[in-house]
Amino acid sequence: MFKRIALFIYGVVSYFIYVGWLFAFRMTPVMTLAHLVFALGTTLYILAAIQFEERDLVREHGHAYEDYRRRVPMLVPSGGHASGGGVASYAQNPSDLPFGPPYGEEL
Repeated sequence: MFKRIALFIYGVVSYFIYVGWLFAFRMTPVMTLAHLVFALGTTLYILAAIQFEERDLVREHGHAYEDYRRRVPMLVPSGGHASGGGVASYAQNPSDLPFGPPYGEEL
């Protein structure tokens, strides 16, 4: 069950943990100036970190990750990317994930 959920999530956005952090930094009952500066700083940090991570993933997985990157949006879910990928394609065919099943397990 966990494997299917993970495959579904990775078919919605590539960096779902970062999306969670971006929401968490903004969820506050009162947005003070200090909290706003913190939220903006962490957003810039996350966006920069994604660029480094993308570079490393392309280097490690090559064309398979390039295809995944074209099919699945980075941070904002779109329901289907320009090439027709997205949630449906990975939920139905998890072997298309460039890095295989989560945690090296077989499906």
